[in-house]
Amino acid sequence: MSSFQNSVLDFSKKFNLSFYDKLKIYLCYPAFKACWIYNNRPEKKRLAEFILYWSKFFTLKIKISSKYRGLSKVSIRLNASDIQSFKEIFWGNEYDHDIQLDDCESFIDCGANNGMVSFFLLHYAPLSKIILIEANPQLIPFLSKNLKGLPQEVEYSLLNICVSGQSKESVSFYISNNHRLSSMSHFPGAEKVNVSSKPLRQILAEHSMQNVDILKMDIEGAEFDILESDPSVFQSFRYLFLEIHGDAHKRGYFLDKICDLGFEVIKRKEYVAAECETTILKNI
Repeated sequence: MSSFQNSVLDFSKKFNLSFYDKLKIYLCYPAFKACWIYNNRPEKKRLAEFILYWSKFFTLKIKISSKYRGLSKVSIRLNASDIQSFKEIFWGNEYDHDIQLDDCESFIDCGANNGMVSFFLLHYAPLSKIILIEANPQLIPFLSKNLKGLPQEVEYSLLNICVSGQSKESVSFYISNNHRLSSMSHFPGAEKVNVSSKPLRQILAEHSMQNVDILKMDIEGAEFDILESDPSVFQSFRYLFLEIHGDAHKRGYFLDKICDLGFEVIKRKEYVAAECETTILKNI
């Protein structure tokens, strides 16, 4: 409980939570604990699954303060996937950095999931235009509702497509029970759906965004398709917040190619067991 309490206190201080919202998070402790047990204590997995089965019917709604755009209203479904995303982004320093983003107004989120990165970045940047891209059609209804909690000054567009190297009317997309792992690559037990795909450059053109401040990309390996088909499109961005997938050699190859385009690594956080990393780069 002490680790959870410290995380809540730090989060509350950083994002200026009200006493009421802080209390609401404390009341969700059983779901947060069950999520941790599910991922770390396999001998108690059935108990965690029981708790998470019932908690998934509830949504935690809180108001967080941003430095530039006032209050945002963010919703967190109490399932294992959303809780883990929330903890990584807001508590686990997934996208923390030492760079100044106070002149950044545009943001594209490829692999938006539940939209939490947009809420997080609003604390650091006066974002006014956001494009969120999510291929999983099952996430779109909740994501659409969650984005209504963004400040009124923020203009946003939500696209239910895949980002890839080619434009296609229909591509296969495979949905996992853990939505964070859904991808264009087939895996056992996945539910197959068909969605359209567009290259990143085409998306930029359709939204009249030739130069964009921040790109976040977490698309479960499809980043390599974009790199091979149109590497220079990354030069349209000032900052890259990337989740790169694959073994160390493959990730190193991707970073070398990006750095050859004129970027430097600001922060690199590796997850060896999961064979992925979160890397922040700056266009120099």
